[in-house]
Amino acid sequence: MEASALQAPLSVGRIPFNATLLRLRSDDQLLALFRANKRFDGYVASSAGSQEHVVREGWGIDLVFIDRVRSNTRYTVVYKHLDFPRAKTYRRRTKGRNVPSVIHLQAGTAARIDVRWYVQGKSKARWTFTIRPRETSGGPAA
Repeated sequence: MEASALQAPLSVGRIPFNATLLRLRSDDQLLALFRANKRFDGYVASSAGSQEHVVREGWGIDLVFIDRVRSNTRYTVVYKHLDFPRAKTYRRRTKGRNVPSVIHLQAGTAARIDVRWYVQGKSKARWTFTIRPRETSGGPAA
């Protein structure tokens, strides 16, 4: 084929996008792709292991932090109530490279919570979630 017979693709002048993104079928897959290139990751998980943005009073929750490059990284977690003027600070070290380091807690009273993970004084991850009141049975009073 001669060079003069080649035609420019129709997408010239448009922003190209990665074909990998077209194949993603859920927000979770897109989030996993985005997080894969980050050194640090932090999130709140239920005791069952799923990442949560809404939990109920009294549920067991885990504050999970991951360093994908090094082990034994010092980090600080600030667990802050957005509805009340109080915060709790935890200082830990990662257990291993790419190994989740977990702080086990029990969800307190209904509130909005902001969790931030810091390494050497710089914010590396943030997760906000809501604690909702316990569900009542909804049945008639005895």
